[in-house]
Amino acid sequence: MKNIIILLFFTISFSSNSQNIEIKNASWFNGIKFQKENIFIKNGKFTFYKPDTIHKIINLNDKFILPPYGETHTHNLSNNYGIDYLLKEYKNQGILYIQVLGGSQKGEE
Repeated sequence: MKNIIILLFFTISFSSNSQNIEIKNASWFNGIKFQKENIFIKNGKFTFYKPDTIHKIINLNDKFILPPYGETHTHNLSNNYGIDYLLKEYKNQGILYIQVLGGSQKGEE
């Protein structure tokens, strides 16, 4: 998956930089499928509307942009039952982070 670029939204946001950025030749995940289009960052937020002025252009050369979806409350992975299936399903749904609550594999033994 070396052609995938994962944009992580850290606590330091784009808003500290007032530049308008155009991201060209990107496949953006729209919640259902990937669609190829140019997107923009204006006032620190993604938009599909082109700002009047562009300060910087980033060409992704047909790479992908994925949001970092996460499952923040699950008990599914507390044991090994169906773990291969569950991890595959999480990945297929774009879930890249998982937090297991209420138990551990060691506690299940």
